[in-house]
Amino acid sequence: MDSLCSTFNEAIEHYGYQGEYLAVYPIKVNQQEAVVSEILASQYAKQQRQLGLEAGSKPELMAVLAMAQQASSVIVCNGYKDREYIRLALIGEKLGHEVYIVLEKLSELQTVMEEAAALGVRPRLGLRARLSSQGKGKWQASGGEKSKFGLSAAQVLTVLNQLRDKDMMDCLQLLHFHLAHKSPTFVTYVMAWAKPAVCMPS
Repeated sequence: MDSLCSTFNEAIEHYGYQGEYLAVYPIKVNQQEAVVSEILASQYAKQQRQLGLEAGSKPELMAVLAMAQQASSVIVCNGYKDREYIRLALIGEKLGHEVYIVLEKLSELQTVMEEAAALGVRPRLGLRARLSSQGKGKWQASGGEKSKFGLSAAQVLTVLNQLRDKDMMDCLQLLHFHLAHKSPTFVTYVMAWAKPAVCMPS
């Protein structure tokens, strides 16, 4: 973790980038407490932590909340979300963690709004966008407009309009998308970033 973060920090300083780097560890890779605890421990002594945890299901979120003992831990919630999963994520936010609920279906937004109102919590939201472009190679079927993962451009605009109507645009803080392949060219990444950018109204 130290090597990963320091490499990004050096590049950020070298190029004068105004943002920050945050590594997010998906616990589905290895959920053993000893492994996750060791990864988390690498950040405890740092003044500015650069590590978050990702949960892809309700059981994973329960495990993450149990291991994220330090306040203000960053937690990213992906995957299928029923009402209980969403409520648990919002409780994590209420406990002092930075919990990002990444919307992958339109129906999830209404549930988040209802549960957030019931708990008196202002949610941190993300969107998983389904890019129209499709990669090449083994995983190309998982990308493109026919992919079953994420929101289409029209659905993204629907979410933005609903958030604006509820005066909740500030809650949207994260954009998540996949190219569905390991691209050999930088141009592919530039084009991928351009597509979601045109969907985001000012």
